[in-house]
Amino acid sequence: MFLTFVLNFPSNIKPVEIENVELIPKIGNKIEDIYFYDQTGKRFSFSELTKDSIPILLIPVYYTCEVVCNNTLLYTIEQLKKLNDLKIGKDYKLIAFSFDYNNTILDATNKFKYCKVIGGNDENCKFLVSDSLNVEKLLSGIGFKLKRLKNGEIVHPVSIIVLTPSGKISRYLLGLSFLGKDIRLAIWEAQLEKIESITDIGKSAILFCFHYDPKGGKYAFNFAKIAGIIGILTLASIFAYIFLTPTKKEKIQAINKEEH
Repeated sequence: MFLTFVLNFPSNIKPVEIENVELIPKIGNKIEDIYFYDQTGKRFSFSELTKDSIPILLIPVYYTCEVVCNNTLLYTIEQLKKLNDLKIGKDYKLIAFSFDYNNTILDATNKFKYCKVIGGNDENCKFLVSDSLNVEKLLSGIGFKLKRLKNGEIVHPVSIIVLTPSGKISRYLLGLSFLGKDIRLAIWEAQLEKIESITDIGKSAILFCFHYDPKGGKYAFNFAKIAGIIGILTLASIFAYIFLTPTKKEKIQAINKEEH
């Protein structure tokens, strides 16, 4: 059964699957001399991606992960679709890369369909693959520590990373809780070469992607507790949004009141 776990686990409930799996922020680190192939088969240095001097949304995934990685791509694309004031190619580039060096150019080509949803092309929206040396160099550069299982699955953190036009890491958007407005702000800040505070990242939860077998029994009860907490928080957020967000009428009345 495929599930995701959230937060930094206390040692007494931390599944063995995510031991030594971490995201260590490398804020301000510059990504450059690493080589990849894109979905067209073109080979290039990562630093070439910065030639257009616009921010980069970097998405670390692996293309044969059919649940969380696909959801990460879908969720990010859906949020970007809502940003009518930001255009791919003009305001940002979208770059996904596979940290599974067994993934091929064909795998990357099959994922390019995501680019078309937001009007991307082969220049401003790329899906990358490479060999183990270059993949590990990029993982080290962004602070991703993974666990490669014997069955071929990869346990990994879930985050998209925003790079400045010069290729420096500006911000991490963790898990699948960020919204379009968060991406917009991150892009705006990256345009100014602004670097996020590491203390801000430390306050956020980290999502991990891995398989969990409830038949093992060891983590079943603890997972139920965690899933319940997540469910309650999600419902609370929805109700807060519905009942606390001002209606259009209320906003107009507030504006009129200020004007008088």
